[in-house]
Formats: sequence, structure tokens, C-alpha cells
Amino acid sequence: MNLSGKNQIILGNKKGSIELFNLETGILVLSKSKAHIGPIWAIDLLKNFFKVISGGADGMLKIWDYELNEIKISKYLYLRDQILSLKIFFNKNLIIISSLTSKILFFLLDSLQFSFSLQGHSLPIMSMDLHCDLSLIATGSADNFLKIWDLKNKLIRKSLNYHGSAITAVIFQKSTGNIFSASRCGKICFWSKNNYKLLSELKNYHLGPIWTLKISSNGNFLASGSQDKKLIIWKINEENFEENFLKPQKNNEDQSDFIKNLPQQKKN
Repeated sequence: MNLSGKNQIILGNKKGSIELFNLETGILVLSKSKAHIGPIWAIDLLKNFFKVISGGADGMLKIWDYELNEIKISKYLYLRDQILSLKIFFNKNLIIISSLTSKILFFLLDSLQFSFSLQGHSLPIMSMDLHCDLSLIATGSADNFLKIWDLKNKLIRKSLNYHGSAITAVIFQKSTGNIFSASRCGKICFWSKNNYKLLSELKNYHLGPIWTLKISSNGNFLASGSQDKKLIIWKINEENFEENFLKPQKNNEDQSDFIKNLPQQKKN
């Protein structure tokens, strides 16, 4: 996660440490060892308030204050089950959490008091993302379903079962609100926000589970990272929706980073 206004990135690792790196130099700026007992599976930021929120395999939700190149624990909450993902819903004073249960849990950000929950999956929710207007949340689960939720009415708007394996990553495209989902089988699907039609399917590029998807701030590029240790950068092509993907553009045959063209729905 990028830290507010600085060329730095903060992450949690399998050893339970929170680390801050300089993106230009790759130098480790600070490390908080034993922040969690066991792997940290989820981390998010309150950028304007210099707070870090982390969740891990130890079932602990922790809020950290970041100041003067040091992070200190501010609040914590023990949930018992492993925390798999979390998102900050600052406008509503909420932290949204998924754990080994099949529920989406909502806690008040300022007090960590339980607010409400949503249930619709039958197995753990492995990934989730908030739409940019904060009206929708997308969740992907080990039950193979991608679900879109209406947060205002607290209802499931759509359930999609297409991947055939656990949904490991979901993300909204910032410019359109369309949805990307990725799965344990290494497939990426691109869905329309308007009618939830499958716009495109990417398979046989990754050779293992896809653990993460990230979208650029302008919505034109998608990054996918997999257990096969391959990072692929996809360019979303607005002009060639009906065409197949172009060949990888590689500067070096030994590189593991690729750029491929991904069709996008044509604009009316």
C-alpha cells in the first residue's frame, strides 16, 4: 500500500512483520517485527491520518499510528478466526473484514465495536473490494462465487459462478466500475458493472493461483500476480474489444514481467 504523498510502500509479510520500503531505492525504511503472530494477510491505510490497519492469521485486527518513521499500536481487536482481507470505509466510519467465516463483518473504525454483518457465501471470503462511489462491494470466495453487494440496502445484487475454482482476487476498474475477478486456477474474468455480462476471459497466462489484482489510478492498466512468480501488466484496450490479445511486449527474453492488451467494452 502506498503511503500518503511519499514514494514509499508498506506491506505485511508471512513472518508477521510490517515493513516500509522506499520505492525508488528499494531500501527498507523501517520494520515492525512481530506485529502479528504468524502471517499478515491484509493491510490498509488511512492516508490522511497516517494510520495503518492490519489483520493476520492470529485473528488480530490492529490499528497502528505512523509517525517519525515509527509505527505504534493504537487499538486492537481479537476475532479468533484468521483475517483474510480488510477495507476501510472511512465515510461511514467502518472497517470491513472477511475471515475464515463466510461472513462480511463491519466494525466501527473509531471504537472497533461490531456494527453488522452480511452473509451469502458458504465458504471463506478470500478477497473483496469497494466500488469507488462506496455503494457496492465485490467479494470472492472459496465457494467459487463472485458476489456483488448493495451496501445501502445490505443485499446481494448479483452472484456469479463461472471460474470453477476459488475466487482469490477481485477489484473494480476505477474508470468504469467494471469488475475483474481471478481464481485459484489462474484465470482472470472481466465483468460489466451494468449487466454483469462476461466481457473477457484470460486463461493459460498464469500457471498457478492468482493471489492479487491491482488496477492503475486511471483504470487503464491491470496487474496480476500469481503463485507462479509471474507478474503480468495488462493494458486495457478501448479500441479492440472484439480482437484477441496482442503478443507480449518484452524488453528482455529473461524478464518475467509482461505487458498484454486487454479489450475493454466499447463506449456508446
